[in-house]
Amino acid sequence: PSLEPRAEFAPLYATRPLAETPRSRPVNHFSGHHVVPRDHIFARYVTHGPAGHALDFRKDQRNTSAQLSELQGIIAAAAVETPGGVVCFFPSFEYLSCVAPSAAGARIGGRAVFVESRSNSSELGGGTSSRNWLASEGAKNAEPDILKSFAAAVREEGGAVLLAVSGGKLSEGIDFKDDLCRLVAVVGLPYPNAGDLALLEKMRFLDAGRARGLEGLSGREFYTARCMKAVNQCVGRSIRHARDWAAILLLDHRYAQPGINSSISRWLSASASAGHFFEVRESLKHFFGKHQELREPALSQESPCVDSQPASQ
Repeated sequence: PSLEPRAEFAPLYATRPLAETPRSRPVNHFSGHHVVPRDHIFARYVTHGPAGHALDFRKDQRNTSAQLSELQGIIAAAAVETPGGVVCFFPSFEYLSCVAPSAAGARIGGRAVFVESRSNSSELGGGTSSRNWLASEGAKNAEPDILKSFAAAVREEGGAVLLAVSGGKLSEGIDFKDDLCRLVAVVGLPYPNAGDLALLEKMRFLDAGRARGLEGLSGREFYTARCMKAVNQCVGRSIRHARDWAAILLLDHRYAQPGINSSISRWLSASASAGHFFEVRESLKHFFGKHQELREPALSQESPCVDSQPASQ
């Protein structure tokens, strides 16, 4: 699985007997290897953009002209180099609106662009989420089914760009297999809203437990864990079966910090390294060239699969 949430449940198995397990019996942890060979995964923590600026997508930094320019350059280059779909996840709808093309029919790196939105009135996949989706490419402005439109563009043009939001419907429970997602990028660290009252109460509860000597996460550790779960959900959209292959770019200098990347899923962190984008782009070209022979000759007419039970965050 992409997530490793066991630290959140440590207080439960540390202080309570399990139904059929003596209290004295230890709980053994097991984490299996991914079914995909390591050379099918290209993973990088991208610390600097094409112009050399450190990537810093914290809320007080990400709207500067330098950060916006670097991000737009990375997405455009990814669209040019990727033989298939490019899916980029943003930390919020607000920031996505700052980066997404505003003109109808706009393209990125020569590719059609589709944008997840809260404003469309049609719901995706029949789920219970209230978030909705809008395709924003040319005459498809009124098209309610963004996934079918995106898949059609990948099939007909050899690639397309999908701009979505971490924690949104498209970041969990969607099967972007094979050419539908040959590159996934996560922009910044999608921390939850620090002003959310339920979150604040949960953090206070955990901190109070720590003060009493209980095991488990502190409030701050829980806050970080929520963020990293969202990251792991996003990158998990790309690798969907044993023969699949994809590039994964985590865009922010903070991903290079051990305190952050130690929470990345093991199958990904085992293949990941940090680098500037000009270095990453050259390696990306080599990775895609090497795997061209593995590419499916034609994309299925089916749209991306929506899991019947969306993954939890």
